[in-house]
Amino acid sequence: MRKLLFTDLDGSLLDHHTYEFQAALPAICGLNEQHIPWILTTSKTASEVAQLRGELGNTFPFIVENGAGIFWRTGDIDTALLPGAFRVESWDCEFEYISLNLVPLGTILDVAAGLKAQHEFQFKGFSEMTPEQVAECTGLTLEKAERAKCRQFSEPLLWEDSDESLKRFGDLVAPYQLQVIRGGRFVHLLGLSDKGDALAFLCDYYQKLWQSTVQT
Repeated sequence: MRKLLFTDLDGSLLDHHTYEFQAALPAICGLNEQHIPWILTTSKTASEVAQLRGELGNTFPFIVENGAGIFWRTGDIDTALLPGAFRVESWDCEFEYISLNLVPLGTILDVAAGLKAQHEFQFKGFSEMTPEQVAECTGLTLEKAERAKCRQFSEPLLWEDSDESLKRFGDLVAPYQLQVIRGGRFVHLLGLSDKGDALAFLCDYYQKLWQSTVQT
């Protein structure tokens, strides 16, 4: 039996308020010593995680935007062992990825804008915000805010309406094969993929790679 560890970022590997990871370094060293892959799993973008994994020395696949995409450095994955019939695409010259999200980002943005106009929901999407506005409401630096805006699969919403309105919004997006996920700071609008699906996908891959059962 071989082990895999999946870790969220904000409030888990990263401090919720400062985004620092120093407190997690002893645990990371322990995982490396035991040769246990530790897979970053987050609502953040590939652009954000690619930078962070470099700072952490992480060399494993990573899951972004609440499970909508799985990325890895080109050559690090034996694509012949990937489960399913997903299309492998290139990103940023150095990485490859698959999308588990069946709804294009353009459609997600159109649905959000249409429902906002029709029902007068009070929210602001990342696509409507400048990097400066994202930095202000997240506490990120301007450079990191720009990376946070590089969405490929989902739209974070700064929800400024009631919980009742959020439930109604969720009901209205469902016929479009979309869902709403409440995060620590934002509400995320995306397709029906989730972190659990991405976790199962990578467990299946490593089980084939190692020819062994996988414990998470």
